[in-house]
Amino acid sequence: MERKKRIRTGVWLRMEIPNQGTFVGFTYLDHSAGFSAQGSILKNNELEGGRVIVRLPLGDDVSWRELTSDEIRQYHLEAKPGWIAEHYGVQPPSGTEWGCWQDHPKLKGKFHPEYPDDTQVLVHDGGVRFTQQKPELVWVRTIGMDGDIFMGQVINQPNNLRNVRQGQEILFLVPAAGPNPILVSKAYLAERDNWRISPCSGCGFTELLDVPSELHKKIFPQFQKEMEGTTEELMAFTAFCSLCGGIHIVEKKGATDQSTLMPAYVETRKKPWWKFWD
Repeated sequence: MERKKRIRTGVWLRMEIPNQGTFVGFTYLDHSAGFSAQGSILKNNELEGGRVIVRLPLGDDVSWRELTSDEIRQYHLEAKPGWIAEHYGVQPPSGTEWGCWQDHPKLKGKFHPEYPDDTQVLVHDGGVRFTQQKPELVWVRTIGMDGDIFMGQVINQPNNLRNVRQGQEILFLVPAAGPNPILVSKAYLAERDNWRISPCSGCGFTELLDVPSELHKKIFPQFQKEMEGTTEELMAFTAFCSLCGGIHIVEKKGATDQSTLMPAYVETRKKPWWKFWD
C-alpha cells in the first residue's frame, strides 16, 4: 500500500476547504496549537484581505498541493513570512514532512489510534539518587524528530513531578528494552554516546535517568577527592536501575575490560523505594 503524501512544514500550499473555498496559506508550527497554516481565501484568482488560520491536517478527503514558485510570485507572497519568526519561535526545518515520525520503526504501534501524533512517554525528575519523585507516564504530542531522537509537547500535567509540566516541550527516545519512550535531556544526549550502559539485570532497561558523569559523582563523591589533582578518571561503575532496583554496569567507551570496575565503585545502597517497571 502506497504511503499517503504528507504536508511539509515551511511551504506555501493551496487547499480546497469544504464550505470555505480555496485556501492559500503558509505551513508552520504553532507551539501552543500545533501544526497549522495561515493565509487567505482565494477568489477570482486574487487573495482576499482577511487572515485565515487552519489547523492541520484536515483529513484525507481534503485535497491540497504546494504552490509553484511562479504562483508564489503571482500572489506576491514572501518566501518565508516575517510573522513566523515574530510570533511562533523556532520552527522545524523547512520541508520536513509533518507526521514523518508516524513511520519511524521505533514508534510503530505506540501512537494513540485516534490521535496519531500522541504517545505515552515516561517522564521523570531524574533517578533515585537525585529525587524521591517516581517517574510517571504522560501523553506527549510528537512535533519533530532528528534521527532516533524525538521532540514532543506534554499534553497532561504530571501528578508529582517538579521539572515536567503540561505544555512543556521535551526530548525523548525509545529504549532498546521497555514498553514506553523515555524523556531525555540535552546533557544526557551529549554524553550518551561516550558510555556503554549494560541492560539492567532486573528489567533489561538500557538507559539511565541521569547524566552519567553527574551520576557517578553523586554515588562516589570520595572518588572525586581521591583523584583530585591527578589525570585519572573513573572508567566504569555500577548503578541501581531507577525503575526496578536492578543493576547497570556503566562503562566508558574505550575501557578495555571490566578490570577498571573497582569494587570501591560498585553501588551498594540507595535502591529506589518504588518498583515502576511491571
